[in-house]
Amino acid sequence: MKLLCSGKMLLLFFLAAQQLNAARTAFYYGNHFPADQVYFYERIVVQPEKLPPALLHENPDKFFAYISLEEKSSLPERLSLGENKDWGTRIGDLRKKEYQDTLLKEAEKLRQKGFKNFFIDTIDSYLAVLKQESEKKEYERAIVSFISTIKSAYPDSEIMLNRGFEIMKEARPYASLMAAESLYCGIDIKEKTYRQMSASDSQWLKKRLNEARELGYEVSVIDYLPKNRQEERLSLARKIKEEGFEPYISDYNLESWGQTEYEKIPREIIVFYDSKQVPDKVYSQAHRLASAPLEYYGYIPRLMDIREPLPYDLSNVHGIIFLTENQEKSNAKKILAWTLKAAAEGKKILFLQYFPFPWQKDYFSPFNLDIESNKDAPGEKKKTLKTGLFEQFEAPAAFYHSEYLLNSNICKPAALFENTHGQKHMQAAVCPWGGYAVDESWIRQIDGRELFAFDPYDFFKEALQLRDIPVPDPSTRNGRRALLAHIDGDGFISKSNVEPGKYNGEVLKKEILEKYKIPHSVSLIRGEIEKNGLKDEERQSIKKAAMDIFSMDNVEIGNHSFSHPFKWMQISKADEYEHIEQLYNLEIEGYKFNINEEIIGTKLWLENEFRQTGKKNNLFFWTGDCIAPLSALRLLKDSSMANINGGYTVITRDAPYQQLIAPFGIERSGYYQIYTGQQNENVYTGLWTGPFWGYSKVIETFELTGKPRRLKPVNIYYHFYSAEKKESLKALKKVYDYAMSLKTSPIYASKYSKSVQDFYDSGLYNYGNFWILANKGDLRTLRLSAGKYPAVKFSAAGYQDEGRNVYVNLYGRPPFKIETVPGTEKSKFIKNSSCEIEDFALNDGKIKFSLTCFSKLEFETENAEKCSYKREKNKKEGLIEEKIYGECR
Repeated sequence: MKLLCSGKMLLLFFLAAQQLNAARTAFYYGNHFPADQVYFYERIVVQPEKLPPALLHENPDKFFAYISLEEKSSLPERLSLGENKDWGTRIGDLRKKEYQDTLLKEAEKLRQKGFKNFFIDTIDSYLAVLKQESEKKEYERAIVSFISTIKSAYPDSEIMLNRGFEIMKEARPYASLMAAESLYCGIDIKEKTYRQMSASDSQWLKKRLNEARELGYEVSVIDYLPKNRQEERLSLARKIKEEGFEPYISDYNLESWGQTEYEKIPREIIVFYDSKQVPDKVYSQAHRLASAPLEYYGYIPRLMDIREPLPYDLSNVHGIIFLTENQEKSNAKKILAWTLKAAAEGKKILFLQYFPFPWQKDYFSPFNLDIESNKDAPGEKKKTLKTGLFEQFEAPAAFYHSEYLLNSNICKPAALFENTHGQKHMQAAVCPWGGYAVDESWIRQIDGRELFAFDPYDFFKEALQLRDIPVPDPSTRNGRRALLAHIDGDGFISKSNVEPGKYNGEVLKKEILEKYKIPHSVSLIRGEIEKNGLKDEERQSIKKAAMDIFSMDNVEIGNHSFSHPFKWMQISKADEYEHIEQLYNLEIEGYKFNINEEIIGTKLWLENEFRQTGKKNNLFFWTGDCIAPLSALRLLKDSSMANINGGYTVITRDAPYQQLIAPFGIERSGYYQIYTGQQNENVYTGLWTGPFWGYSKVIETFELTGKPRRLKPVNIYYHFYSAEKKESLKALKKVYDYAMSLKTSPIYASKYSKSVQDFYDSGLYNYGNFWILANKGDLRTLRLSAGKYPAVKFSAAGYQDEGRNVYVNLYGRPPFKIETVPGTEKSKFIKNSSCEIEDFALNDGKIKFSLTCFSKLEFETENAEKCSYKREKNKKEGLIEEKIYGECR
């Protein structure tokens, strides 16, 4: 198939404010709705039957239901004007009431489904069959009449027309949006090919579109180019945008997501692991060692089993890592062909520890790698040659022996050795196509630790050529490191040695929750309270202690399950994610494990038992080994519940190793388990065997996950049994005192969980110096590298400059928009705040803003001298929030 439409790449680095704020419209007739695309577009035209009802319910204003005004696949002869042979449809006669009634019923059904807005297509089909001017005018009056009827019936509806230039003036009181296809690149319907429009056709259409714009229509242009011509798509979109129209460049059937003037940044990194080497991907090096560095740079690790079919669509992929922990050769030819195709598409490739194919020239030469046999015998002394590319990190790279040696004239060595025969071995290198680090140049296994030969953050950035993008950062809010505190329900009903006769829950309320006025997320184990063996008087006393805590203004209700499963799934077989067999949980007489009862049953019990608080339970805390199965994650998402717990972030000065910093979470078939920022006191106290003051070591973990790179929030995470002993309670207070001494932004655990989910769901889009972060709005910070700053306009209320990084404070509703500039701002702005920045305005030399506080009010401004504000306290879903309305001059 020869494709005719082409164009030159435009370098447009200027974008007016009105262009940046203009609405983006997608025309998408497929059935896959990824969150980043849904968040990016203000309007999406869809085939109604393909849109998930839940998505429509969440976004009733965003979606436009497609209605074909004149063409139907079949029509009675009495209602038909003729046919469109190219599309195989019949053209309806809108002048007949019966046909209009049919269309009105169609609109009514769409409204009942939840659609609010309509996209009216095939408006000008009548022109193909009606020849007399009088007939055309009569028909055009019928079109306007129908559109006015729709608007009268549903005055809250927005109506978008596809063309309809003949009636656009008369229809303007009822329709405010217009789309038109094929300004520069269209489709040949008969040949089913893409074609370039003639200059005269383009000029004619441009004139009509300008007329529509003068009438007050917002105008979108749909042009057509195939997905594999991405540079031309982007160039064409920017050309159309420069001419004043909203562009959308898509494929022939509008069944894949199109291109606007904004380039979508591919944020996914495929990391291959081997299911033969690990019982579950949560234990893989791909997850434990490679994911956190990728996330720090704003990229999303997609863990894929090398034994599953290789992915076809790489449009959202920046790079690929092979980390299979063995040298699997069974599928080598297929893997090589796939990898070379990905590299040809510009995807960067990184091989770690092993290559996924045998030591044969045909496999290495496509990467410009030379292999030769090692003349040394095992045990011969090797010479380490200095490279200067990376400094030694946790342990030096080592070369013991391998049958083959590697070299390249295009790669820069990161670990280079020479044997006794003068042969060189480039054991790790950065190459134009990516890089590799094999054997002991990737990880050294020493005393049970996995130690990095060089800093994986530096190595990944260099080898994968990670772009310097604004990073969505869930560790930071409002220019400050986020602070959250959450309590697992274990030990709530036990008696404390600190105050004999008192439950741990009662002591913790008095000693911690009442003294440290920050948001807390607190959970219970339902089965411990409901289980047989408790006397009614004791049960009521425990429930009262829980009610006293849940009634506090700064406590949200968490769910720690019914029976506290210690293992959520048996992972001997991959398909058992779907078939949970619960063997280990609290012994509760007569209870057989049921996942619905663990999660939803406990949610309903909490909301009923503590209904006086007015609070809902929308947060689940994983229990036991915290390895969440897919079915549980799906159940939580379907119930709109956030989740937290798991991971293993316990880095301390005694063990300052990167392997002890976990990623933000783990994905299973599109569903995410969200990890804590740091681990709980059980880990720091030898599984509660001592030392019981051990949780104070988490302060070191806070520090080492805050500098030199801020990788995590400050997460005070513990159980009620910390109130059982004087040493553990003293350590807990020490941790709180330290955290309270920091400049933080305190949030609830549910908000942190949602912000991490937003990290994974966010789309990042670029147009010159302009960036759009498209997400749900729970993550509201972008991190820029040193020397880059946001202009204080659009969605940026200001920034906090930390030297190594600049944290941008976003406000308002998503999608968020910023412009990056090379120098610092001279205008007034908010540097940081302990509270959420809701609104911000810079006018006449002063700033106005509103904040939402869940703890003590603190904020800092830049270039502003006098600030005044008023406070307003509200209770929302049982939690106190304070609104701050401020002004600075």
